[in-house]
Amino acid sequence: MSLHLVECDSESLHRQHLCSLADRKQMLSLARLAKDGKYLCSLCGRVSAEPQYTCAPMELAHIE
Repeated sequence: MSLHLVECDSESLHRQHLCSLADRKQMLSLARLAKDGKYLCSLCGRVSAEPQYTCAPMELAHIE
């Protein structure tokens, strides 16, 4: 079950996104991608070290 309220802008790449990995119970992959997180997905709230692993990345350094 996905937590998305809106659809991902990049459906072709969605299987590598954190929310898709979580839906598929890929916890080790999630842990690796979240380590030293710098980007927050504005759709699901998960954090990633690289923006390409989120559906709608927001850089944490710019969040006040």
